[in-house]
Amino acid sequence: MRNERVFNEREGNRIPVILEVVTSGNIWRFLQLSENQLRVEATEYYLKDVSKILGIFASEVQTI
Repeated sequence: MRNERVFNEREGNRIPVILEVVTSGNIWRFLQLSENQLRVEATEYYLKDVSKILGIFASEVQTI
């Protein structure tokens, strides 16, 4: 996430919030980097809850 921020700043693109997901394929965790603060969501989402995972993606895209 830090590298994404550095790359975008060098390209002249300021992106205030970077969102990422870390997954093993079955377990999903969501992260958010805002300025210099990293927020790691405590909840682990499992593939069986795919509707929740897609809902998180959809809500984050709507805020962009």
